[in-house]
Amino acid sequence: MRNKIFIWNRNIDSFINEDPNFGGGITVQMYLWSKLFLQKGWQVFSISTLKNHEIEKINFLKVKPSNSRLDILKDFYNTLRLLIKTKPKVIFFRGASRNLAFVVLVSKLIKSKVVLLGAHDTDFELNNEIIKGKFNRKLYQYGVKKTNSFIVQNDIQNKFLIENYQKKKILKIPNIWPSDVRAINTEIKDKDFLLWVGNFHKRKRPHLFLELAKQMPNYKFIMVGGPADLSVYNRCKNEAESIPNLEFLGPKSFWQVNALFKQAKIFVCTSESEGFPNTFLQSWSNLKPVVSTFDPSNVIATNKLGLFTDNLNSIIDGVNCLLEEKTYKFYQSNIETYFKENHDQNNAYKKILNQI
Repeated sequence: MRNKIFIWNRNIDSFINEDPNFGGGITVQMYLWSKLFLQKGWQVFSISTLKNHEIEKINFLKVKPSNSRLDILKDFYNTLRLLIKTKPKVIFFRGASRNLAFVVLVSKLIKSKVVLLGAHDTDFELNNEIIKGKFNRKLYQYGVKKTNSFIVQNDIQNKFLIENYQKKKILKIPNIWPSDVRAINTEIKDKDFLLWVGNFHKRKRPHLFLELAKQMPNYKFIMVGGPADLSVYNRCKNEAESIPNLEFLGPKSFWQVNALFKQAKIFVCTSESEGFPNTFLQSWSNLKPVVSTFDPSNVIATNKLGLFTDNLNSIIDGVNCLLEEKTYKFYQSNIETYFKENHDQNNAYKKILNQI
């Protein structure tokens, strides 16, 4: 009988169907884990807000979306229903959500193993988690306390887990990436542009990229992402219209974004904090260096995969430095070596077998 795993995510089928509002980096990684477990012979289940169906051999079970505190009993019931119906050996959960508490409680009833994957660095920083409502936060913290197996993306997440939750069974896997990620055609004719990709939120500091485009009028800039914060999104969109060398594309599917990474010259990250961005992996898998204001576990600086900066002037200096042909090729060579050694999904699977 095949082993079963439940990938606890509500957006994977939307992601597969190229919906540009697919849920961000968490969904990307959960999809990649789903495909990896399928390759290894597991039966994979996940959640859909659309219908019961099967896509790419992933079994999706329908649950109506709910965000209200009043829906707490409904959330618990749906967790109970889904896990008793499927009886998975393992449950993968990622991100700060009150539903972790329900998953942990039901997992003990059906004797399933819960593995919690860190998404953002604040996931294990007490009372700084990205989650609405004090009660919801307490439920999530309870879930973390009752979980025993963890995958973190970087040293900061590892540190918070040890200090705040006294956890020991922790694997560090800075996201996985297959060697055959497809891309679809885009309407961008120009190449060698500077690319920014992210959900528009003040934590992402998109205004820095807008200022960068203003300061470097001889280069083309492209900005992609959906409205995590509608006011930030609209403000950036309106400002972008007055910058002639910047093209604001708004939300695009993952596959369209991957095509943009193939054409871009440099990826620019302006975030104040992250976990381990999938955008870094998209950039490096296409041998494109990054200029970033965030460096998870100092991986950029240590491996010379781009340049770590901390303000607008240093971003400009970093971009100009990387655009020198000899320097650019040097970083590309480092990226190729690093990527093969650190993000291979088969190596990650071997590590996770010890956890499950």
